[in-house]
Amino acid sequence: MSKLRINLFGESFRISSVSQIPLGFLPLEPIQFNESLSTLILEKNHPLIFKMIRQGLLDTYKNRIEIWFAGKKIHKTNISEIDSETALFPLFSSATERFNMKWSEETVYLEEREIGLIAVYEANLEKFNPDQLCFVMSLIKYHQNEMKVLGNIRYQNKSLIARPGDNLQIRSYFLKND
Repeated sequence: MSKLRINLFGESFRISSVSQIPLGFLPLEPIQFNESLSTLILEKNHPLIFKMIRQGLLDTYKNRIEIWFAGKKIHKTNISEIDSETALFPLFSSATERFNMKWSEETVYLEEREIGLIAVYEANLEKFNPDQLCFVMSLIKYHQNEMKVLGNIRYQNKSLIARPGDNLQIRSYFLKND
């Protein structure tokens, strides 16, 4: 068996809900409320528990997707060449899921952005058939924003297992529905 490996490079988007809010957290001033997550955890010394809602590779000019099989790079592309809505002749099949996020008055949300190797999808296969590969795009609507991300990859209608990559967090901030 040979290994199929798909590397996602670029900028990622993740939105999570904070399910356990420490006492004294909500009355923070707006300037403090937008502080980075690590600063709040270190200064307040409170563990925050997060539930990831949606994440994926953003459709920006910086993204890159590498497909490796049996130790050889067989294709290098980006989201705009895969997405059936933007590509004239898409190279691979793709699907789009729509996700409208329901905002709760008492819940605080965390939006994060990261750059680098976002995720690595892997599977052991006897033979690789590119026609069986499907990239699943997620159209995420939240607050006043709409994000299109590559959220999942399927091979033969089975989701591939994603491992986190090596990335750097460039932005994280909390959101509250007012």
